Amino acid sequence: MGTPTTNYGWIKPTIGGDATTWGSELNGALDGIDAAVFSVSGVANGALPKAGGTLTGGLTLRLGAAAPASAPVYFQGGSVLTIPEAHAFEWDGVHAFLTQPVGPTRKQLAYIDDAITGSAAKLSTARAIAMSGDVAWSVSFDGSAGVAASSTIQNGAITGAKIAAAAVANSNLANMAAATIKGNNAGSAGAPLDLSKAQVLSLLGISTFVSGTHALAYSAVWGENHGLGNRPSAYVIKGYLKWTSAEAGYSVGDVVEIPTPNGFGGSNNSGASVFVNDTSIGIAIEGGAFNLPRKDTSGVQTLTTASWSTFAVLIYLA
Repeated sequence: MGTPTTNYGWIKPTIGGDATTWGSELNGALDGIDAAVFSVSGVANGALPKAGGTLTGGLTLRLGAAAPASAPVYFQGGSVLTIPEAHAFEWDGVHAFLTQPVGPTRKQLAYIDDAITGSAAKLSTARAIAMSGDVAWSVSFDGSAGVAASSTIQNGAITGAKIAAAAVANSNLANMAAATIKGNNAGSAGAPLDLSKAQVLSLLGISTFVSGTHALAYSAVWGENHGLGNRPSAYVIKGYLKWTSAEAGYSVGDVVEIPTPNGFGGSNNSGASVFVNDTSIGIAIEGGAFNLPRKDTSGVQTLTTASWSTFAVLIYLA
């Protein structure tokens, strides 16, 4: 019996011997060679030529390893195509490139540490951008267009501690209506208003009651209900004479304060008092005549009752 081949173990006939067995040995070896060659030709026919070609199936790369020269794929550095070709993948030794079919247009694959100079039409998912704190706002942004957001100053955000000294001057404030004071005269919290003089007086609790006019009469008293329910705790009262017809140089409508308690004096020691109580305000006039300095000369004039009326004013804290 002859010796076997190194790789497949096929028996080689012994030269000058094996007269009765060499035929069988040779036939067995030939059958093995036929099978091996057929198998190799099938693989060779399905393999890509070294010059390149088109894969008809998927390509799976082997696993990489940590040892040198163990990466799944290595690319040789070179030059990119002078004219881009659709679907091309290229490596110039520094960057990798893919070429789109439209154009065709070559696109560089960016590294994470590259300066990105290209642009995207929009984000695939819009992102919310917001600010919170003393001033809050939020907006949804996808990059397709500019956006704007309205901000809101939060309740209680602006305190004295957050405003620098002299930061808000009068010139920074909005104009106020003429003859007004900024304030709130409502019974609950609310936005500031430009308060009129009457509203300011009301806010301070200063009120006024003015009686009607009453004919001037000597040795007489008149009173008028002020409707306050009781006498105010703090008040000022004044009595006045008002001209109903011209006299002593005064014109119709002129008003003179009545000095109390002695009035303007007169031949009968006339006097007047202005009073207020829980229900009324009024004037008490004593005597038979009033003398009044004339308006047009330095003399005095005894008043004619028909030319005058009286009224009283009460100024008080509500």
